[in-house]
Amino acid sequence: MINSTLSAPSESSSTDTGIAPAYLRRLSPLFTVIRWELRRLTSTQMIWISALLVFVLTCLLEVAISSNPDTATFPSDYGARKVTIDWLSNYGLFHTLPTFLGLILALFIPFLCTDGVARDLKRGAYELIMTTALPSWAYVWGRYLCCLLLSLGVACVMLLGILTTAVGMRLFQPDIVLTPDFRGILFLWAVIFLPPVLIISGVSFGLGTLFPRFSNLIKVVMLLGWFLDRPLLGRFATGDVAAAWDPTSQTAASIPSTGTVLTQLARQTQHATTAMFLVRLHAFETQLPDVSSWIIPRLIWVSLGIAVVLLASLYFRRFRDARG
Repeated sequence: MINSTLSAPSESSSTDTGIAPAYLRRLSPLFTVIRWELRRLTSTQMIWISALLVFVLTCLLEVAISSNPDTATFPSDYGARKVTIDWLSNYGLFHTLPTFLGLILALFIPFLCTDGVARDLKRGAYELIMTTALPSWAYVWGRYLCCLLLSLGVACVMLLGILTTAVGMRLFQPDIVLTPDFRGILFLWAVIFLPPVLIISGVSFGLGTLFPRFSNLIKVVMLLGWFLDRPLLGRFATGDVAAAWDPTSQTAASIPSTGTVLTQLARQTQHATTAMFLVRLHAFETQLPDVSSWIIPRLIWVSLGIAVVLLASLYFRRFRDARG
């Protein structure tokens, strides 16, 4: 049954809030849609079970990755040195998050966002909602913002799983795992996870709103496009250019390879003492990547996602038969 809170604010309520700024009164229908949708989502047990499963999956995956660190042996003036890379360090997370958790996150988002409006059509509730005085723009943007919040929620659960694993592995394997750099982990999470969330959620939701009867096809196309992005982009760009324009961050994570970097480090510290070598290795693992060249390309990709939502709100029709 459709909740009555979807109806537009009554005249009396508008009068009661007359002291509020005009822009707040105009945004009242948007907040109504968000409040109703969040109430619907949080009232189901499935949303909490899903969050728990994502958390457990993240922890298990990170434990599996960190339990198998890359190890290499290099000669030096002080004997052979065995180098072990901590995959929960800043360097390790930068080179593993896009390939593993980043792709898993991309699997969730199309299923969370594409049916933002199409779900009402499938449930037979769409026509009833459209008979209310709710403005079309508030309906579309309210649903999108809820889908975006849901996607961000999944990303935040993954962040919690990463932090939990980093702390736990440090306690159980202090000789291999470094002390977690919480600021560095948060920075990497924001750089690697937030742009894909904004891009995929915007494009998926916008296309699903414009073409709700093809929502399943849109999900498949979005997943294929995301997984094939790197090989397709590699045909037109290479090196730093490809790394900057690849929204999945997989290209940046793969160049240069870990073996190449370790070989360079070994050559640079071949004559250094063991203590100095460990200092250099620790600095290498805790160093954060320079993402300044990513800013403009990522902003363009994010703007594309928001533009699709904007088009969906502009070309949205309240009744399906109005679209032909």
